[in-house]
Amino acid sequence: MEKKYEFRRRMLAVHTPRRREGAAPPGPGECTLTGESRIVIPDDAGRVLLRAARDMQDYLFVSMGLSVRIAAVDDPDEILSSSSGNLLLTTRAHTGADLLDGDAPRGYRIDCGDNIVVTGYDEAGAMQGGFRLEELMNLRGAPYVSRGTTARRPLFSPRMV
Repeated sequence: MEKKYEFRRRMLAVHTPRRREGAAPPGPGECTLTGESRIVIPDDAGRVLLRAARDMQDYLFVSMGLSVRIAAVDDPDEILSSSSGNLLLTTRAHTGADLLDGDAPRGYRIDCGDNIVVTGYDEAGAMQGGFRLEELMNLRGAPYVSRGTTARRPLFSPRMV
């Protein structure tokens, strides 16, 4: 029998613990995040982008059992070119990247190769891209993401009444 208000503790849990399914190796067409990976953000990142990085760090720790650190750097491209297996959260203002179909407020583009690069139209878009990345890892049951590029934009703009 559930104690009174015990449901509130379950509702406050942001990420589901231990979602990782075994120690299956990544497939040949998958990018992998490991305990040596870093979440890289620009050093002039705003509070929304920093929150997105912290949320991803918490997700990887709680749900995937990976402890990764956040690195704020002035030139993220230098870090990405010199190492692999990192996650970059950034905006188009920092990179000037073409967002393809994600070229709208709260839109994003995810590029998976040697590194995973989430480029948002704005900081809220980068956060939405981080949420999509979490969904993909949940579906896979591991911190692996299929290589390739995907871009999305919101289908509607939320209204507050």
